[in-house]
Amino acid sequence: MKSILLLTLMAVATILAVPSIPQPTQYIMSGTFEIPYFNIVEPITLAYDSINNRQFIDYYQGLDVIINLFNQDLTYTISPRVYEMTCTVTQGNGTLINVIPNDPTNWIFNGTALVNNVQSYSFTKKISAYGRTGTYTFYIDANGNPIQFYLNGVDTIFDSHPDIYILNFATYTEGPVAESYFAVPELCNGISPTPQASDEQESTISIFGTIGQQLVAREKLHRVNFADFKNKYNRNYQSNAEHEVRFNLYKKAANMIDAHNAKGLSYTLAVNQFADMTDEEFHTRITPKNKRPENNGAHSTHDNEHTISLPATVDWRQQNCVTPVKDQGVCGSCWTFGSTGSLEGTYCVKHNSLISLSEQQLVDCAYIMESQGCNGGFASSAFQYIMNDQGISTEAAYPYLMQNGICKDRYAPKSGVTVASYVNVTSASEAALQNAVATVGPVAVAIDASVPDFRYYSSGVYYSPACQNGPDDLDHEVLAIGYGTYQGSDYWLVKNSWSTNWGIDGYIMMARNHGNNCGISTQATYPIPN
Repeated sequence: MKSILLLTLMAVATILAVPSIPQPTQYIMSGTFEIPYFNIVEPITLAYDSINNRQFIDYYQGLDVIINLFNQDLTYTISPRVYEMTCTVTQGNGTLINVIPNDPTNWIFNGTALVNNVQSYSFTKKISAYGRTGTYTFYIDANGNPIQFYLNGVDTIFDSHPDIYILNFATYTEGPVAESYFAVPELCNGISPTPQASDEQESTISIFGTIGQQLVAREKLHRVNFADFKNKYNRNYQSNAEHEVRFNLYKKAANMIDAHNAKGLSYTLAVNQFADMTDEEFHTRITPKNKRPENNGAHSTHDNEHTISLPATVDWRQQNCVTPVKDQGVCGSCWTFGSTGSLEGTYCVKHNSLISLSEQQLVDCAYIMESQGCNGGFASSAFQYIMNDQGISTEAAYPYLMQNGICKDRYAPKSGVTVASYVNVTSASEAALQNAVATVGPVAVAIDASVPDFRYYSSGVYYSPACQNGPDDLDHEVLAIGYGTYQGSDYWLVKNSWSTNWGIDGYIMMARNHGNNCGISTQATYPIPN
């Protein structure tokens, strides 16, 4: 009897000894942000001060520094541009990034584990986004200090696609943050701030037609669902005014989604973490657009539209001319992945040798024809830069950082892969694109990925009537590696750069011969390797 009582008391003591997840308003942490899938280990230092509505974030030990002084409506950004460091100053407010769970009350204690050689207490939470449920685990030590934030799903801290993300805490200190973190960098002195583009909020229009009990009930339901949304995606708005702006954006998105799903079409939509974003915020953070040059410098046009003698199905993976799916992470560098993919493929077709090439070199160095590193660009810029520099490095020699870096092309070893010229495929001709993919190899294509359901794609032949196909509508570069027919629907086999956690192990079947849907043949380009 005594032994049973003793065991019970020990169990109670163990439960009571579990530390709580911290809820700091001010802290400084340093450590690493990792994406194991693509061998990315990014050093990070973050100073968080919600009392004064400001933060400091340093990536790669000074290579990329962001100082958000939202209390002054100012943001200072120091980042590389080719061989120099530059500063931009932007007016406007925003939401602080908190790497500690905003609301720890709904995290479930899940036992102990040895993490980073520290006996840690784990807390888990499930979050549904992108059509799938992810598991998030937060580890703390016996004193409540953070050890690791493990995200298996959508990156809810820095907002990115589904993958495995690991934030390791090397140091962590709560309390007031030194003013030196928020001092104006010397490089930024004398630079005038540029205003953020204004977002005119559209008034919400009731889709129910009458103002009365039904509308009031609908409004209450939106409020309840918005509370769940904030909890699920760790939203913590800085003022009541911002809260109402975000709620109206959410309500507008929810009404649109409900109206769409009520039509009973072949695909459905669901609210996700983008529901409280303006269109400008979404495009800036996920699919940035750049001004497209009137002439991209291509030396010729692939205008052969002959398809009669072409194979019914093409998949260049079967010839081992496609590298494994890569991951651009939290960086608008899709244009570099589409261009390296096309060069890797066409070089392989010509030389029977598959070499994985460096996207980071293009991010750092190919600032030509309106391309801007992590802020977007064009395949033609990549090919022209490789011609100018007489080659490109391998992935191994010049690894990916997931952010802008100082250009190292003056001493980085070359891969031996060079470009003689590059070719545009006849714009808006799916027949010409089919001929190019079948006879030349993988082709870099730009698409409209701004339609909400594209972000949730999982399987089947993707077609959306909302997809646009004009040159100014394209916001994402991908790689057409083949084509075929599935259950009676023609498709393009497209390789994306959002890891194998997205789509069909990183690929998507996009509608072919269906009005150039999503603009897949509007701006197709491929290189001619030497």
